[in-house]
Amino acid sequence: MLIAYAEETIDTVLIRHAVQEPVQFSYQETRHMQLLDVPWKASGKMYMSPAFFIVEQKKPYRLVMASNRTSLWLYDGKNKKRRSRNISGYSREGSSLVALMMALRTGEIEILKARYTMILSAKEHQWALEMIPVESAMDKHDARIVLRGKADQAADELKIEYADGNHTLWEFTAEGHTKEEHTKEEPEDVSGQMKMLVQEARGG
Repeated sequence: MLIAYAEETIDTVLIRHAVQEPVQFSYQETRHMQLLDVPWKASGKMYMSPAFFIVEQKKPYRLVMASNRTSLWLYDGKNKKRRSRNISGYSREGSSLVALMMALRTGEIEILKARYTMILSAKEHQWALEMIPVESAMDKHDARIVLRGKADQAADELKIEYADGNHTLWEFTAEGHTKEEHTKEEPEDVSGQMKMLVQEARGG
């Protein structure tokens, strides 16, 4: 079910996030968990291409997560350990963030529409897209997601709310969402950095 209250449409908001070449952006992550008295915070960079989604956490310690449609690799710099697992591009076992970002950045609108009820609203030159898992797809891995951004721009905030009451807020600062915002060499630089990060996460 799709509900739109803004001049923009749900399709235009979703399509806006699709990428044709590698992009990077800085992020601030704040986790609110019931077992913690104060929120847990982290920051670093995210990288996206049609093939990969990468999180390079720099604070409070180094952690690199790299994912494509079939595999997820994780390097924990604090404990000097690596983990990996098989995933399906949009399986219920996959991370909510990984699955969402892969579908958004590759423009898989129909997959997102099938999995979520979406409600689009706008206020004071900003938009918000609420994504609620459809009943037939809900299980312990699903979460309510809210994307927010400025009019005609990609999201600069993503909130994931879990069934147990915990929630995570991601705040993004874009570093080139469109081809015009890059210099000619920058996409290659980002691509090279992504290759190094995938290797770091995979090891060997």
